[in-house]
Amino acid sequence: MLRQELRAEPGIMEEASDASVGIGCLRAVCCFGFGVAATSLLPSIKPWDGQSMIADLHFFTAESGTTLAPVTARSGPSDVALPDSSTVTTTTATSGPICSSIHCGSWFRMPRGPAVPKEPPFYWNKHIVLIGDSRMRYQYASLAYFFTYDAFPTGTNMAFLASVEQAQKGYNQWFNRTSRVLRHDMCNCFRTKPWRPTLAVEHHYYRNPEKMLAITYLQRFGTNIMQGHWKAEGTSVDQCNCLCGPNECNILQIPSRWNVTTITELASLVVGLQPDFVIFHPGWEEIASWRQEDVVQLFTEIQEARPSAQMYFKTRLLTSRENPQTFLATVNSLYADMYQKHRFAERGWHMYDVSNLTANWKVKDMNCSFMWDNFHYDLPSNNAFNKLLLRALFGVDVQ
Repeated sequence: MLRQELRAEPGIMEEASDASVGIGCLRAVCCFGFGVAATSLLPSIKPWDGQSMIADLHFFTAESGTTLAPVTARSGPSDVALPDSSTVTTTTATSGPICSSIHCGSWFRMPRGPAVPKEPPFYWNKHIVLIGDSRMRYQYASLAYFFTYDAFPTGTNMAFLASVEQAQKGYNQWFNRTSRVLRHDMCNCFRTKPWRPTLAVEHHYYRNPEKMLAITYLQRFGTNIMQGHWKAEGTSVDQCNCLCGPNECNILQIPSRWNVTTITELASLVVGLQPDFVIFHPGWEEIASWRQEDVVQLFTEIQEARPSAQMYFKTRLLTSRENPQTFLATVNSLYADMYQKHRFAERGWHMYDVSNLTANWKVKDMNCSFMWDNFHYDLPSNNAFNKLLLRALFGVDVQ
């Protein structure tokens, strides 16, 4: 069996210690409220060419190497003040809840959504599922913020969205603070002390009824067990048969409702979410090996059960200590082989290339000022990842 043996120099990622505080054809679109231009930029299905996807993405600045594109849409909150009232609509099942949490109920995106516009925007009635480690978590936060406020987050007061350390009050307060800023985020999250990957619970469910958009982030650390307390079907989240609400599910006290230890179980979980797009990142790939065959199995099983879902493999992110030329030579060879060997084009699968992007950043900024540790990228970088992602998924340029 072919194993992925691409490693960075030894190191421990942010989750490994509690010491840290804690991508056809062009479609006509009408992008309400966004600084978006529809372009014929959807990558055609062709042999792997990492540079082709990013050659004209001008995300660099002399100072940081990250995106500082002007925001033309309305901005987000001007400070970190949080709304006083709940931004989540709650309904209780007719049989009545059997749990004690005041948050118990079912949250829906679809039933209470607005009438379909004559020209729906590109994101209308779409569900994006992101699977990965902490770096995917921060990309999720940036993406969810964009769809809440019609602009990407900027400024030092929003930097915490891409770094728990910026919150300075630990993970569980970060979960609550992030949920309130994103407004439509519900987090089946709890950080145990001391932290261990086998006890990790962090899954974000973003359901925006105004924009008819759903984003789900499922946290996965390599091959470690995934577990959660809520049952999600499509875009609804049923919490009535559980014992904990958002940010209250301590795995040491409340048993998980579902567990994922195999690729088949992960595929089944994702299929239940009825996604339109699945973006998968192996997670912890610098410190743990992964199998290309597992990616093929995951994509195949999801595609067989959900033919309309589009599958994207997120490539590796450069770590701050790696030589960009050596890194690119290795990953481009690896992914070209993976793309051809496993017939990505024939199967309609895609590569979401962040490897060339991040390596080019380092060429322009050898100090990696766009990262806040060896593995994690700052907020402007995560915004850039999502600009590339929206171009890949929808063929739109977002400013």
